Amino acid sequence: MSVLVTVATREPLGDAKYWPMFEAAEACDLPVCVHVAGWSGTEGCSGWPLYHAERHGTWPQAFAAQLVSLVSGGVFSRFPRLRIVLEEAGIAWVAPLMWRLDRAWESMHDDVPELDRPPSEVIREHLWFTTQPLDEPEHPHQLAQMLDHLGMDERILFASDYPHWDFDDPARVLPAAVVGAERRQKIMSSNALAAFRFPDRPTAD
Repeated sequence: MSVLVTVATREPLGDAKYWPMFEAAEACDLPVCVHVAGWSGTEGCSGWPLYHAERHGTWPQAFAAQLVSLVSGGVFSRFPRLRIVLEEAGIAWVAPLMWRLDRAWESMHDDVPELDRPPSEVIREHLWFTTQPLDEPEHPHQLAQMLDHLGMDERILFASDYPHWDFDDPARVLPAAVVGAERRQKIMSSNALAAFRFPDRPTAD
């Protein structure tokens, strides 16, 4: 079970209006899942897109904005056991954003007094990300390099988005020959068990 919210919102998720929801999720030990959808009054950072493909390609902007809001707003200082899962955001954008946030925090940390440590540490402690739509580079070995840069093998969850037409086939994505068998097993199975507190095997009645 989880708490489900949409990524497009009128106020960012770091706003205090969401604190009662985060408090309840933490008390019930439920992750808050942020999924594609919602209404913010506009679409994207530059207004309404002209094409569906344009909108599809810019969804990571909304997820990045919500991630920055959660971390900068000190949400995880206030709710230290809160777990957030970003669903259908992809993962290739996360490492560069963490680099940028850490650099900004080093020079402007007085501006975010509730953020008392590098943003990348907070993200690695409280955030999970789903693979779909998996950003696959032209050269397969670069997929493993991207995961190395991210450094969050325990925080990536496989998602297929089936039965949508652009779903990711679990038999094809993240080949063990490219990413490694241990890393693939974590992404395809054990990470979700940890994030959602599922038992790792059926229990007898």
